[in-house]
Amino acid sequence: MKKSMNSQPTQKFIDGEDSKPVCPKCGSHNIRKNGHIHNGKQNHQCKDCGRQFVEGNQKNIFLISYKIWLINSYLKEYLWLVYVESLEFQELGFKNT
Repeated sequence: MKKSMNSQPTQKFIDGEDSKPVCPKCGSHNIRKNGHIHNGKQNHQCKDCGRQFVEGNQKNIFLISYKIWLINSYLKEYLWLVYVESLEFQELGFKNT
């Protein structure tokens, strides 16, 4: 029987399903399975830092933390502009109310 030579890697290999999960806190690959959560997804625990996590939720966590960082940076810029504007008013002799 002739084996087919498929140059395309399998989808499992592309998605990295065969690789071990990575700890979102410390980046370690030293992970153990730690039961299942309420909806049946596999729960993992890092042997190095003890962090528990569900593989696949890191994307959502990254997006949320990025949005928080973005809001904080805009808020800092806004507060700086308000402060500078108040200094300009003080230089012109206006009182801050």
